[in-house]
Amino acid sequence: MEGDFQFMYAAGGAALLIIALSIRVAVRSANKDQQCLALKSGQIGAATATCKNPSAWLEAGRALLAAASAAKNAPMRIQKYEEASDCFRKATEVANDNTQAWRNRGQSQYALFRLKGCQDRLLLNNAHTAFQSAARLAPADAAVWQDWGEELYLTGMYCSRDDDRRELQELAKNKYAKAVHLDPGRMEAWQKWGGSAQALADIRDEQDGDAIRSAGLEQDGQAEAMPEPGSQPKQPGQPGHHEDEAHSSASAPMGAEHSGQSGPEHDADHDAGAKDREAQMEELLGRAAPAASGTRTGPE
Repeated sequence: MEGDFQFMYAAGGAALLIIALSIRVAVRSANKDQQCLALKSGQIGAATATCKNPSAWLEAGRALLAAASAAKNAPMRIQKYEEASDCFRKATEVANDNTQAWRNRGQSQYALFRLKGCQDRLLLNNAHTAFQSAARLAPADAAVWQDWGEELYLTGMYCSRDDDRRELQELAKNKYAKAVHLDPGRMEAWQKWGGSAQALADIRDEQDGDAIRSAGLEQDGQAEAMPEPGSQPKQPGQPGHHEDEAHSSASAPMGAEHSGQSGPEHDADHDAGAKDREAQMEELLGRAAPAASGTRTGPE
């Protein structure tokens, strides 16, 4: 009888231990479920950090993406995109093989890169890496490649630097090409492929036009600075410089430029000649005056 009581006592203790452990596990599970439920409802913080449900993180991140799109100012959009990116990062940490989590993480990073003026290269590299992970997990999924091309195309249209625009549109064209290769029936991918190719061609035309205009301006400047054939460039202060010529022409007496003479000697000769001509005119006038009045001079 005593052995039976001991056995029953041990069995009862084991049963109680099992029940206690079960309750503890149930409580922990309930707490985790509550954390994930809070996460799904948008209550993101320290209380939800231990949620291990990737779907909960995905739902929370997508809700934040919608809030970012609806935000009325850039700072609020940036904040929501950063929170969404954190949710998708957490989803990839919980389930590293979740393709959708990697896609959404890349989308949020591209959006942040655009909103921050296409300056933060770390954001761009993180976005590339996220989509590379998604494509590695689902290499035959045309939707992944099309989504990647869409983000690259939008980012290329948003940025202002020619190098960034050309690089991003080139990448977008390649991703769209991959999408239509995997699924030729994706008409939207075909259209976007053509759009990215046209955008890339426009960028190249703009750059070619700028280069041509720049070269033309340089040639015009060189042509203006080039002296005429057979002539020597004249330096200021040297004989024959156009400034000296203009000064000489302005200061020389009338007719000096025709005689090839200038200076004081020419001025003296010119004055003497003028006096002789005046004396001759007076003499002629003196002779003509008596004839005009009827008076005769000399013997009749």
